[in-house]
Amino acid sequence: MNRKPLIIAAIAGAVILVILFVFFGVGRKPAAPAPVTLEFWGFGDDDTVWTPVIDAFHAHNPGITVHYKRFVDTLYEDTLVNRLAAGTGPDVFLMKSTWLGRQRDKVAVLPPASSPLSPAQFRDTFVDGTTPLIAPDGSLAGVPLSMDSLALFYNKDVFDAAGIANPPATWDDFASVSRRLTTIASNGDILRSGAAIGAAKNVSYALEAISALIFQRKNTIVGPDGHLNLDDDKAGQAIAFYASFADRASPNFSWTGRMPESLDAFAQGTAAMAFGQSADVQRVVLKNPHLNFGVAPFPQLAGGAARTFGTYTFPAVSRVSAHPSEAWRWALYITSRDGASRYLQAAGRPPARRDLVATMPEGGISGAFSRQALIARDWIMPDESAVRRIFGDAIDGIASGAYSPLAALARIVGQLQLLLP
Repeated sequence: MNRKPLIIAAIAGAVILVILFVFFGVGRKPAAPAPVTLEFWGFGDDDTVWTPVIDAFHAHNPGITVHYKRFVDTLYEDTLVNRLAAGTGPDVFLMKSTWLGRQRDKVAVLPPASSPLSPAQFRDTFVDGTTPLIAPDGSLAGVPLSMDSLALFYNKDVFDAAGIANPPATWDDFASVSRRLTTIASNGDILRSGAAIGAAKNVSYALEAISALIFQRKNTIVGPDGHLNLDDDKAGQAIAFYASFADRASPNFSWTGRMPESLDAFAQGTAAMAFGQSADVQRVVLKNPHLNFGVAPFPQLAGGAARTFGTYTFPAVSRVSAHPSEAWRWALYITSRDGASRYLQAAGRPPARRDLVATMPEGGISGAFSRQALIARDWIMPDESAVRRIFGDAIDGIASGAYSPLAALARIVGQLQLLLP
């Protein structure tokens, strides 16, 4: 038998295998993915907050390095927008929900086919106020990390001295308590304000408080389609009630434009009640470490919808990121139960995840903010600065006597319509 053809065939096969091995890597392990470095921008939180979260993520994703950069709150949004426009921005950046209306085009959405969360799973996992992150087609603009909300700060010593055992839970009680605690001099000056509310220029969160009063009257301000949905009667009632605390002719009178900024007045003891968010607790403590104060849920309207104003923060993936898959992996991790728990514990912020809300105490300062996440809502503002100016000018116009509440509302509606579709 002639073995020569078999030998030639064997040699040819060996040569082919060598060629495949050398040129195509047959038999070799797949090459490890190239390491990726993500730029992550935020505000408010320093490195000590984010380092443990980044380390935990890196332990499970050794090929991805995250570099965090913190910016001053007041400069952050403008810097972010300018750098993204220049193509030199971060891969992932923290956003406030109130920016979503004007910055949505900067975000790389996560399509339904790539998302681990269906719209139903998203709603089961996160509080209802964050659902604007879900687009009509089911894609996600982001996943919420924390939900801060407006709550009532009250001076316990002043309450105790007046024989008031508990903070007010309804607006009727709020107005009654404010009247009891307001002290007015014979010349009309306010010696102690029962409630730092009524104006805009020297009241923190005036826009948020008025928005919450409107929400409680079952009005959304802006509808799901982005068009104005402001009921004249309901919004008029909310604005008139808010403004009554700066009206000298009203029995609710407790505030003027000459008073200090509302939370400063509260810290000084010249206002018995004021409104603030969780970040303001430390602000008050730093201004007056000896102030004996508590934080209670935002007052509610009897017979109305249970609502307060809440702003959520979420990591957004940049549309110009060179590593969108890795960037989304980081964003999804920090909003997972493990990642969010690490962050929220270090930062001291209220959760946006329902399972984490359920673990929080019902009482105390942390409990007030955490439980309120379930009823917190905001609205998509076309331009937050412009909206604040519109509401502020109208409310201060009522306080100065330039407008009636209905005239002020008409100005708000007219100017908002110019900003909205």
